[in-house]
This record gives sequence, structure tokens and C-alpha cells, in this order.
Amino acid sequence: MLLLFNERLKYLREKRNIKQTDLSEKLELTRSAISAWEAGINEPTLKNFVDLLFYFNVSADYLLSLDNNLKVDISDLNEDDRATILNLIDRLKKK
Repeated sequence: MLLLFNERLKYLREKRNIKQTDLSEKLELTRSAISAWEAGINEPTLKNFVDLLFYFNVSADYLLSLDNNLKVDISDLNEDDRATILNLIDRLKKK
């Protein structure tokens, strides 16, 4: 399913149970700015776009729906925790 930027942003925010107000405070913006992005009225500046990438820990391709594969960086985890995560992913893929 191809989502537009505004739809993907709203999806990410809602999936993490984050209110527009909380996101706006974290990015030091107004809630209306987030609302306008999600409504497709405005688009973020490049700086705000990059801030969204870091906040949600996603790639630009994912946020722009150019790539629907969500990638998660687990490189900071120890080897046992990484193995546990990868094992869990394998189990979920088999369902």
C-alpha cells in the first residue's frame, strides 16, 4: 500500500500513541504545524523532515513511502539481545 507523506506521518505517530501536541513539543513546533502536515496542507522544511526521521528512527524512503520496509537499528544492542530480536522477527514471519 502506497501512502503519501502525510498519511505515513500520521500512521507513525498514531502507531506509537503519540499526540500531535507531544510531537510538536519534541520538535519545537506548533501543534497546528503537525496538523497541517498530516492534512496535506503544508510540508515540513528539510530540517523538520530530518528531525522526523530521527524522531521516528526511519529512513527518508520509508517516510516518503518509496520503500515500505521498516528498518530498525539494533546495532547498539549486545549480541544476545540482537539474537533475541532476530529470532523473534523470524518467528513472526512464519505466522
